[in-house]
Amino acid sequence: MELLKKLNKLKKLKVALLSCLLVIVVSGCATKASYEVTNKGMCLIFPPIYGHEDDTDGTLDQLEVYMDLYTYFCKEGGTNGSR
Repeated sequence: MELLKKLNKLKKLKVALLSCLLVIVVSGCATKASYEVTNKGMCLIFPPIYGHEDDTDGTLDQLEVYMDLYTYFCKEGGTNGSR
């Protein structure tokens, strides 16, 4: 009977130690990644948009704003807003 109690305590200790070891291993493998958005990347994601004669005035106004930003960042080498 005494042996069974000791084995149960040992099992509980094993589980606790394995849990701690798992936490240490998993957290130790994490890497920190950082990404930088560049103008080149922006120009690949956001291509130029061309209007059509059937577009409404509101759509053409929005298109003009978009193309001004596109020209600034992609054609004139803007700073990506991080001056």
